[in-house]
Amino acid sequence: MVDRTVRLEDGARPARGAVVVQHPLQGFDPVNFTPGKLGVRGAWRFDAAELAGAQAVTAGRHPRPDFLPELLPPIEGTTVQLASLVRFLEHPVKAFLRERLAFYADDFVEQPSDALPIELGPLERWALGDRLLETRLAGGPLATGPARRCCPRRG
Repeated sequence: MVDRTVRLEDGARPARGAVVVQHPLQGFDPVNFTPGKLGVRGAWRFDAAELAGAQAVTAGRHPRPDFLPELLPPIEGTTVQLASLVRFLEHPVKAFLRERLAFYADDFVEQPSDALPIELGPLERWALGDRLLETRLAGGPLATGPARRCCPRRG
């Protein structure tokens, strides 16, 4: 629309190029902190944390140190306990960290459940009750409201 209604003096480029500014998707993009780059005299962003992120993005990369700078001492004995084998087969990285490095990271973090929820939690119960109440207050019968869509009768 801008290209059809506005003409630039030079006529060489579309008018929208003088009006439309493509902003970066991330706040830590260095373009946000380059004066004059995004249509204003100064920098577009001013957040110190995002500036630190932009500086980190443009800074030189440092090589990552080795995870284990030296070989671990050999395991004593030739017998592998069954429980140790099961732990390794279930979670190899976790078993390695626990048994070889004595690092217990997940003892303080509750693991999310893989099970599907089979009953409503407090917030879901409230939301369903709120929708039922709104339907009833609007004069609608209970059988045609949200309960009908969410929980159809069987039989």
